[in-house]
Amino acid sequence: MSLQRDLPSGWDAADAVADGWTAARLAKVARWLPVSPAPVTHQNPERRPDPRPDTRSRKGANDSETTKTEQDDTESVIPRADELPSSYYVERGAIVFRKPDEDAIDENGKCPRQYEGRSIYVGPPFRVLAVTRDERGDDFGRLIVFKDLDGIYRREVIMDRERAGQGDALRARLAAAGLEGANNPDARRHFIELLRRWTPKARARSVTRTGWTMDGRAFVLPDKVLGRQSEDVILATEGERPAFGTRGTLDEWRQTLGAWCVGNSRLTFAVSLAFAAPCLQLIDAESGGFHLVGSSVDASSSGKTTVQRVAASVCGSPEYLQRWRATDNAIEGLAELHNDSLLILDELNQMDPKAAGETAHMLGNGVGKSRMERTAVNRAVKRWRLLFLSSGEIGLAEHMASVSRKTRAGQEVRMAEIPADAGAGLGVFETLHGHANGATFAVALKDAAAAHYGHPLLSFISALMKDRAGITAAIKQHQAGFVVDVLREVDAAGGQVRRVAARFGLVAVAGELATLEGITGWPEGASYQAAKRCFNDWLSARGGTGPTEELALLAQVRLFFERHSNRLRWKSRVLDDHAPEVAMLAGFKEQLPDGGIVFNVLPETFRQEVIAGFNERDAGRVLIRHGLLQPGSGGRTTQKIRLPDRPTPARVYVFHLDTITNEP
Repeated sequence: MSLQRDLPSGWDAADAVADGWTAARLAKVARWLPVSPAPVTHQNPERRPDPRPDTRSRKGANDSETTKTEQDDTESVIPRADELPSSYYVERGAIVFRKPDEDAIDENGKCPRQYEGRSIYVGPPFRVLAVTRDERGDDFGRLIVFKDLDGIYRREVIMDRERAGQGDALRARLAAAGLEGANNPDARRHFIELLRRWTPKARARSVTRTGWTMDGRAFVLPDKVLGRQSEDVILATEGERPAFGTRGTLDEWRQTLGAWCVGNSRLTFAVSLAFAAPCLQLIDAESGGFHLVGSSVDASSSGKTTVQRVAASVCGSPEYLQRWRATDNAIEGLAELHNDSLLILDELNQMDPKAAGETAHMLGNGVGKSRMERTAVNRAVKRWRLLFLSSGEIGLAEHMASVSRKTRAGQEVRMAEIPADAGAGLGVFETLHGHANGATFAVALKDAAAAHYGHPLLSFISALMKDRAGITAAIKQHQAGFVVDVLREVDAAGGQVRRVAARFGLVAVAGELATLEGITGWPEGASYQAAKRCFNDWLSARGGTGPTEELALLAQVRLFFERHSNRLRWKSRVLDDHAPEVAMLAGFKEQLPDGGIVFNVLPETFRQEVIAGFNERDAGRVLIRHGLLQPGSGGRTTQKIRLPDRPTPARVYVFHLDTITNEP
């Protein structure tokens, strides 16, 4: 009997009875001649408008950076029949699995569909676009595309290691992203197996940090990849991504925020800093940062966060600004996601003072902690290259001192502290551009930063790509010229000062480069002068050009004598019965004819209190060089002096200071 395969539209069971069909005939057709699924149209469906800011990982119709896996019909989330592994199908807009009859499997491992069992719902439709691996060729995964519950196209990288075990963490992550499959054990198992077996020929590179790719030909952002590369590059990260994105236009940013930076050294410097971060990789420069510091009791507290908001507008929305209120582990993740970019951290005092110094040092080093897996295998260490802009009412040394900790030289060099007060009586501002006062100017800057952002960074990256070699040479040349200029009148500038001067120089040159490209709208030299002004203010606040360790030692020695000069007994009053008792005797002192005072400090007091935390020999040499400590014969740091209460001369440290307070 001939069976009809093509039935009229709308034909149903009632029509079958009218046509003389029997139940046996209908069952036979249903068993042996299933209706073929309707052919899938591979054109991109019409997209719904996206109400969210343009910071998601998707491409627009006019994006010039569209990659290979997004061309033609690849953003259709309905997989073609020839893409799916055997026994997986698309039915009624969902992916299902049919268990094959083992006796009907052919030599190619496939089973005719009529011999497969009932359909098991696996989940909503999605497609595997490419097999991914990292820049070292390891850590394989799958790049998938799907529609979330709002109908927005999304792309996610699923690492192969996430399929280990039951895959519960993977399913939870995908559900949070809007792709939730069935929850019964069979469906979960078939979903994991589908990912394992679905291996398209297309390949892509997955990276865990933003910024330049290893070959320097592309710049990775959360929502796009700038430049051209031999294969797709995908940012594969978990959790919240930094708020890179765009709003408004470059002209609007230039006419408001750009114009208002002119004449304000702190604003101009902060914006130039955002342009400097992508230049680090070009000249192989180290990471580092700056800290705007100002107490809430003076005008300098007005505007530090505003400066940071304006700097953030170069890269993204106001949410781009981060807080120090985080663990050092969390800041590691932030640093990796701001690689080759500006990381902005507000309110240093919210960071645990016990961890603040190490965190600042870590950010400047560009390397996170080493950690071990449960299997005793070391995890991949997070690495980055960035510049950061911090702010706070107190500096790093004061913050750490609140828990009796000292800063090390490397920590302070990596985070140069700039006084927030620009010295014009307007806090961080020097000119208000027609606004009534600093408060209204700050509000205008804040509103503009929320309305126009992101375009300056994209334009600057594109400019760097035009002539990478030529721009790199120019940056190095002008950076070196800046260092020579600012240190021309500085006597014996140490290595630490030169390192910080080079960082200021990079900021100056990057701002000038952005100006030459027509991005900022500033007059020529504005960025250079702002960086020079901020460098001079940093150097003045630092207290000198010597190494930080020496400055800290000198300050500590002076502090000891200011606080404890009453613990050194006057030699002339040793035999005076009416002289007050000296508790915790530290040594002796005597008045010189010229009005100066000589202090003879006992050896153990010198080691354990005066120079606590410093090497005795090194500290002695530094104090002699600065004229505070009088050397003995043969260049020794001590002298043999006859003390009033000792029968024989004793070795002491002899200090000659002009004025000492807190005396009895």
